[in-house]
Amino acid sequence: FSNGEMTIEQVNRASLACGPLYQWILSQIKFKNISRLVEPLREEMQSLQALCQENAEKKANCERLIKVSQENIARYKDEYASTIRQIEIIKA
Repeated sequence: FSNGEMTIEQVNRASLACGPLYQWILSQIKFKNISRLVEPLREEMQSLQALCQENAEKKANCERLIKVSQENIARYKDEYASTIRQIEIIKA
């Protein structure tokens, strides 16, 4: 092993029982490295999901406010029209 790294073939030549174990260890190391890279992305995703939930609640509140405002506007229009009619009756 001149460069310090073993290959699966070298390990299999040394011991047929250790070859699969060596492959498993390499897979575990690769998994851990990938896991380290993915963890910040998972944390960001959780943060974005919480923000999304917060924004959905804000949206629902805004939609309720819009509905109430539209109902108020319709009521005020009716009251205004009624007031104008009453004024016209008084003028006549």
